[in-house]
Amino acid sequence: MKQTETRAEKILKALHQDFLDSTREALNCIEDQTLLRGSKVESALLEINRMAHNIKGNGYTFNKPQLGILAHRMEDYLRSLSDLDDFAEGDLLLYVNILRNVLEATDSIPQDELCRLMRKLPTKKTDSYENVEAFDIDIDIAFVISSGTLSRMIERTLSVSGYRLIFFSSPWQALQFAVCASPDLLITSVIMDELNGVDLILALRAMKVTCKQRMAVLTSFEDDHKELNTLPAGVSIVHFSDRFCDDVTKVLKSAVI
Repeated sequence: MKQTETRAEKILKALHQDFLDSTREALNCIEDQTLLRGSKVESALLEINRMAHNIKGNGYTFNKPQLGILAHRMEDYLRSLSDLDDFAEGDLLLYVNILRNVLEATDSIPQDELCRLMRKLPTKKTDSYENVEAFDIDIDIAFVISSGTLSRMIERTLSVSGYRLIFFSSPWQALQFAVCASPDLLITSVIMDELNGVDLILALRAMKVTCKQRMAVLTSFEDDHKELNTLPAGVSIVHFSDRFCDDVTKVLKSAVI
């Protein structure tokens, strides 16, 4: 016998349908905005950023974390855009098509397929594709850092090397990303607003799906500081000091082994 939906179930069903409809509309609108040029570019980029941010938040809220992760990647890409041209239009349409496919999928896509999609997506806009080899490093690096200033500094330092970078200010979203997308390397600040970075790594090491991922902590503490006492073996330490570039280089090299 068919059960009658409760009022709460009807509300949730309606909210989920609203989410699907609004996301479809947002993706269609992004497509339209990518065609704008000249004086309309600034407002178009603001609108695209706003819609990508909304898609990301709604993806996490409405149990579509893979949609949220891909929209998060799109947000990071958008930070490199100051103009719209044919290259940027092509990149953004690729994002739209993949987001649309994930949105319409009945079930979550397998982890290896999500990783393949993530690697397919552009992470920064280049003025030309003549130097494409410089941006052909097949490494995904997730940073978990609460400071926006520090994130931007790291992005400027490393993005020119061609690594695909994604930044999280929330350790909870970073944990979800690690589970769903399996980055080649995850680097977290020790001191975080919501969850200690060492505790985040302990949680990831305790789960079968993430226990073998390469991880590191970013800190200004010395190696023997009490905050690092419970750091699992094999987790690298990146020092936020004059050793920063050397430490990052060493950890990044380990990611390609």
